[in-house]
Amino acid sequence: KIYIRVLVQMVKKKMSNAITEMLRLMKGVILGDEDWDNIVTAVITSYVNDMNDIATAEKLITKLVDESKKVRACVLCKKFKAAYLIAVKNDNVKDVMLILDYAQRHDAKNAKTVIEHCTKYLANKK
Repeated sequence: KIYIRVLVQMVKKKMSNAITEMLRLMKGVILGDEDWDNIVTAVITSYVNDMNDIATAEKLITKLVDESKKVRACVLCKKFKAAYLIAVKNDNVKDVMLILDYAQRHDAKNAKTVIEHCTKYLANKK
């Protein structure tokens, strides 16, 4: 979509204030939740992958509507604890499995406790 391309280019040009304003204005436009989440997810992904700006990406997570997309965004930002809390709150086994898989594969230092919690949660769901 055009919105995604424009916003990703704005991320690459470090236009954070303009991005915030554009998102604010877009929220008022008639967009479905799925389209909105796709746009915000693309911006978050660009901040993390293209700009290595996790702090700015994290601030956008709260703008997402879908809880599973919030989990994925938290995982992308390596905020495993936040992702786990959202997944458990929504009793989403698939999201917990995603968090566990990502945390194990990336051997993140801050993930040890979350790995233990995910393993315990999944064991209780069997």
